Amino acid sequence: MSELYPDSYQIPAMLISKTPQEPKLSQYLTSKDYIGTVKKDGYFYELEHTPHGEVYLFSRSKSRKTGELTEKIDNVPHIKEWAKTHMPLGTVLIGEIYYPGKTSKDVTKIMGSLPAKAVQRQFDTKAYGGPIHYYIHDMIYKNGEDLISKPYEYRLYELMADFYSPEYDYIEFVETYDKDLSENLKMVFDRGEEGMVFKKKNGLYLPGKRSTDNFKVKTEETFDCIIVGFVRPEKIYTGKEIGTWEYWDGDTPVTKAYYNNWKAGIEIAAYDEKEKLINIGTISSGMTDFWREDMAKNPNNYLGKVVEIQAMSVDPKEHSIRHGRLMRIRDDKSVNECILENIFGK
Repeated sequence: MSELYPDSYQIPAMLISKTPQEPKLSQYLTSKDYIGTVKKDGYFYELEHTPHGEVYLFSRSKSRKTGELTEKIDNVPHIKEWAKTHMPLGTVLIGEIYYPGKTSKDVTKIMGSLPAKAVQRQFDTKAYGGPIHYYIHDMIYKNGEDLISKPYEYRLYELMADFYSPEYDYIEFVETYDKDLSENLKMVFDRGEEGMVFKKKNGLYLPGKRSTDNFKVKTEETFDCIIVGFVRPEKIYTGKEIGTWEYWDGDTPVTKAYYNNWKAGIEIAAYDEKEKLINIGTISSGMTDFWREDMAKNPNNYLGKVVEIQAMSVDPKEHSIRHGRLMRIRDDKSVNECILENIFGK
């Protein structure tokens, strides 16, 4: 029982498997055993209305300070109000916090801030998009009843039957498809969504485990790994803008990162089956000037952090990645989820 968050459930997030290789993917999508759900570019959050009326919003990661799941309900008072009036006591919903038409980086500006700043950014300006949205895609407790052992199709029906609230545009319910999955996946990609998650109709919710009954399909290969070091910048600038270049060391043109004593990239790693960290390469693409500068000034704020990397492809044999790009810092992920097998397969 948590003293910090009385009556809280704090159910560990179920992990989603990577895209199956062909021909298995085609077999799954035509088997009629799966429900396809549209994925948003946001962060996992578990919304709870406890048996005694408390409302909590937990991320999937634990706080280093408290050892409990990180709680963020005060950043989103509009979602708290909806939960108090529309969620029965003893109910736990699973969903994503996201901004329509924006990216997860915009979500971080809200959920990564202190509550007062988060509220100000949502309601005092239009730059951040107004009230952030909660996109609900599962329910694991209802009226105090444990639904974890119930099949996904049942949980989804119970969710849609009782919680659909069209008058609240910032509360969204998962967009689902149970037929023509390949065609609908293409449609989702064509309209610019991040991808889809496919869940077996009779699949159970497995807290803290990676279920083989669920898998995601995204436009490009993405994976999570750990920052274990930094890349020093190249000194000599060899670009095409030499005529107007402003960064020089005497008579030598130097790179912007070298001139400012920034970091040029990160070294990344993941755990093998013996729980040993294995270096899998370096990433420079996707590094913003803010990250380059802040990593140089505050390296300890980044070492050991989980990051999401997008790659054109991965090489299972050499454990290498092709054209990797840093997408985001994943404060919502645990380092224990960064496993070589999840990146490169068996």
